[in-house]
Amino acid sequence: MQTLYNKLLELGECDVRDNWRDYLVLNFSEADTAELITLILSGHLSNNDADFFVAVHAWRVLGQLQAIEAIEPLMSLFAIDDHNDWFLSDMPIVMGYFGIPALESLKACLFDNKQAELARSLAAECIENIINKNPDSRLVCIELFNTFLEQASVEDSGVVAMVISLLAELKAIDSIDIVREAYQRNIVDTSFVGNFETAEIAFGLGEASEIPIEENDFSSEFPSIAELFEELKEDDETTFTGATLNEPVINNNKVGRNQPCPCQSGKKYKKCCGNFS
Repeated sequence: MQTLYNKLLELGECDVRDNWRDYLVLNFSEADTAELITLILSGHLSNNDADFFVAVHAWRVLGQLQAIEAIEPLMSLFAIDDHNDWFLSDMPIVMGYFGIPALESLKACLFDNKQAELARSLAAECIENIINKNPDSRLVCIELFNTFLEQASVEDSGVVAMVISLLAELKAIDSIDIVREAYQRNIVDTSFVGNFETAEIAFGLGEASEIPIEENDFSSEFPSIAELFEELKEDDETTFTGATLNEPVINNNKVGRNQPCPCQSGKKYKKCCGNFS
């Protein structure tokens, strides 16, 4: 175990999300799978600890090895309350390497309303990346998203917003009727993805819908997945101390970055008082 640990430790800090090294040329193999999983689960998940990058290297190795034995152990980390940004950005890539064998576990997480909203949304992004790495899985994965939208309720509104955003990125225009129905049922958190007209444009369908949906002055920009994760990491309810228009508002809890700023400037929070947080 120590030899493998030292080998990973010597690799140092990781490169950014889209610039992974080729671990297979470093002679990692399937024989290392069990030890790699143990290193990840043994607590090396602190941003302030050099050991953290041992875990990051380990799950990247497991992904490139397509070690499907690691699916369930990695999925167990989805339930961690304080998700690390490296984990959030890397897991979709890792699960993309695992491909179709990871779908059942990801589906179970996505559909489980007892799971945290962030974990379920991460599962959804992992499913999208399985499509990106395994194009033959597109129809199966999109049907999975469609089924989720059909079964979702208002309690799932944040996850529904994430799934709609992913379907839009995939340009899954055959899903637009199911998306429309989700808006009609009022189960979409429009503070994340805007109204249906905004969604139609994101899907590449230019004409505005005639369905009467309440306008949202802050819904003209369809957010990226990264922005949605920023939203999901914020608390939903916010209380504020008093402030003038020229003073940054101090938020005792949190406000969504794309929500209207409580100082009443007319700007989004992230472009106003959020800059001072």
